[in-house]
Amino acid sequence: MLALEPGQVGAALERIRHNLPKPQAIVVMSAHWEDLSLEVSTAVRPKTWHDFNGFPEPLYHLSYPAPGNPQLAEEIILTLQNSDVEVHANATRPRDHGV
Repeated sequence: MLALEPGQVGAALERIRHNLPKPQAIVVMSAHWEDLSLEVSTAVRPKTWHDFNGFPEPLYHLSYPAPGNPQLAEEIILTLQNSDVEVHANATRPRDHGV
């Protein structure tokens, strides 16, 4: 509900945004990506997945249109594979609403 009712947390996040340099990339791990092995998104522009029910209608229309970074994703995949972590690229899975 933070997106619709930001309250004090929203104001605090806004202050933080103005005090930090703009990041070159943000890496997000999501509990909504459940599979037999780890997957890393290589999508150029992932859509937003609203995998929830029973919330106010405006939440279902919010999206996070930030671009993906396939080059960084491939670097992350290679780093994990070099550490013997089973990982696969996924260019089609959307970002979940939590992002």
